[in-house]
Amino acid sequence: MNTVKPSLFLSIVFSSFLIPTFAQRSSKTTIVGGAGRWYDGSIMVNDGTELVGLLRYNDDTGVLSFESGSISKSFTAKSVAGFEFFDEERNKQRVFYVFSYPDPQTDIVSPLFFEVVKEFKTFAVLSKTDPLQMKQKSHTTSGTTPSGSYGPGYTYTSTEILQVETIYIMDPNGQIMPYARIVEKEIDDNYLFDRSKVKNKLIDDELLETYTKPHYETLVKFADENKLSFKRKNDLVRILEHYQQLTAN
Repeated sequence: MNTVKPSLFLSIVFSSFLIPTFAQRSSKTTIVGGAGRWYDGSIMVNDGTELVGLLRYNDDTGVLSFESGSISKSFTAKSVAGFEFFDEERNKQRVFYVFSYPDPQTDIVSPLFFEVVKEFKTFAVLSKTDPLQMKQKSHTTSGTTPSGSYGPGYTYTSTEILQVETIYIMDPNGQIMPYARIVEKEIDDNYLFDRSKVKNKLIDDELLETYTKPHYETLVKFADENKLSFKRKNDLVRILEHYQQLTAN
C-alpha cells in the first residue's frame, strides 16, 4: 500500500494527517452474512495510529468496524480522523474524513463522518448519510370492500424506514454548507404492498454557482443537453466531472 497526498484543497483544509491510498484494487473482499461487505482499507485514529485491515462501514448507524487477525474493534466518528477503502461494488476508492458539524438528531456540534464526492482547488463536495430512522404506525381499516360493501375492520401496523443523505459544499476555510438533500423512504404496511419513494431537494441552489464561476452556465447547458439534474447525486457527479474537464488546464 502506497501513501500519497490528498488533493491540494483538502491538504490545506485538513492538513493534520494524510490518508493512505491503495496502489491497486484489494483482493481480500469478504462477505459477512447479511450485515454488509468487508473491504481492505485503512483507518487513521485520532492519536495518529494507522490501522490496516478489513473495514466495514455501516452508514445506517455511523459505526466503523475493523478486523485484523485476532483484533476486532468498532469506532465512531469521535475516535477517528478518517478512513478509506476500495468499494468493489461501485468500482471506486471511497475516502471519508471526520469534521465537526451539528448532529441532525440533536443539533449538537459533534464529529461526523463525511465522504468525499469530488475535490477541486477551491472547494470540495462532501456527502453525509444520517443514521437510519425507523417508525411504526398503527392503522385501522374502515371495513369497506372494493365493491362498496362493509365488513369488519381491523388494525394493522406499518413500518416506515427513512434514510437521509445530504450533499455539502466545503469552502477553503473549512465551512461546510448544505447544498442538496436526498430522502429515501420505504414503507412496509404488512397489508397492501410495500412502497418506496425518493425525494431530492436543493437546499441552496446558488451555492454551486458561487464556486463554479465562470463555468456555471456551461454546466447548466451540459445538464440540459444530457437530461441531468443538479439535485440527483449521480447526475451531480457527472456534472462535476464535466466541470473538472473544463478546469483541467
